[in-house]
Amino acid sequence: MNYLYNVFTVMVLIFSQTTVLSQGNMAKNNAIINLTIHSTVLQRDQHIQVYLPEDYSTTSRSYPVLYILDGQHYFYYGVAFQQTSKWRYRSPEFIVAGITTKNKQLRRLDFGSELRFLKYRDFLEKELLPHIEKNYRVSDDRMIFGWQSPGYCVIQVLLERPELFSAYFVASAASVDSIKFEQFARRSLNSEKFLYFARSPDETWLTKVFTKSTALLQKKAPKNLRWKSELFVEEDHWSTPYRTIYRGLTEYYYDYQPLLFESLQDYENAGGIQHLINHYQRRGEKYNVSHEIHPSTIFNLLSLSMRADNYESFDFFMTYFTGEIPGLYPVRWHHRYGQFYLKHEKLQKAQSFFKEALQAMPNSPLLYAGLGDVYQKLGEKQQAEEAYQKAIDLAQKIEDPGLENYKDKLIKLKTNE
Repeated sequence: MNYLYNVFTVMVLIFSQTTVLSQGNMAKNNAIINLTIHSTVLQRDQHIQVYLPEDYSTTSRSYPVLYILDGQHYFYYGVAFQQTSKWRYRSPEFIVAGITTKNKQLRRLDFGSELRFLKYRDFLEKELLPHIEKNYRVSDDRMIFGWQSPGYCVIQVLLERPELFSAYFVASAASVDSIKFEQFARRSLNSEKFLYFARSPDETWLTKVFTKSTALLQKKAPKNLRWKSELFVEEDHWSTPYRTIYRGLTEYYYDYQPLLFESLQDYENAGGIQHLINHYQRRGEKYNVSHEIHPSTIFNLLSLSMRADNYESFDFFMTYFTGEIPGLYPVRWHHRYGQFYLKHEKLQKAQSFFKEALQAMPNSPLLYAGLGDVYQKLGEKQQAEEAYQKAIDLAQKIEDPGLENYKDKLIKLKTNE
């Protein structure tokens, strides 16, 4: 099985240990709430699982909701993505609501015909959505996922009642109902909707319907429908759902993710610093987050500048962003920034930078060694010796792997005296 599947399987095992609350309990951090609502439409009790974001109970914010059909299989994958996407800035935090299907017989009953699709849509619209929106702080941003026949149901909801959700994620299903599609194509969508659907190569029974669905969308997709379809070459019928959740959410929240560029030329072509300002202004307003340029974008631009050996760009970014740049490894990257100044003979800037970095990270032997390099270049051997000795003393306390390197620097400095 592919790597993504294995990663998510491990995460499911982890999240299966998350706190579980009964219907009567209110939300706690990282809580999974099990509840049962009676559905008049479906004429039965329906089990639901609800996951609340980590800071739900400590803020007054409203959250998007991802509704997952076949929650008994895929609920924890939505939870896992929410956790990892927050960590890596792939999406805003969102609530996950999994709708459980007890068995195959009930699944066939719910999703076995057009008539049953209508019933299930009514359940979603008239019972489930009102229940979630009454009991939890939710925004207007609603997403829904379905695989196989529930995926067909999701598509029918999009074609007939597109206003119910903002984003539709569909695995291993497509639709070529020409009449419904023609009606859908003539609709005036008041706000942007997003459709993402995917399949794997071994789902040969879907080849024609996928091809036709894609062709219909290319020719007649209504205005304000953003869509994408993909073929997962390395997946199969059983792993496609997990990948679809990941890719669908990632594509849907493309403008939430920090801007990253492949080269300085790409940055300039995009519009330079004004493009960054405009992008993060829009992002902040749309997602109710900071308008500041994201540290990952700053880190990306500094890395590109050093890779291109472009001091002018590097100095501009360091000055514009005040030099307060967190990297994946802050000490190592701050050392690299200081060494880049040193490489270009900007000794005073290198000295100031290392001193400022040491105020924030005073126990770093690597930064003291960098400061020693600056003093040595300035011809201030006593200060250089003291900085190298400080690096050695700190390195010995923490068993730093750079210890021998710091000793070599001190020995060479003294040898040249």
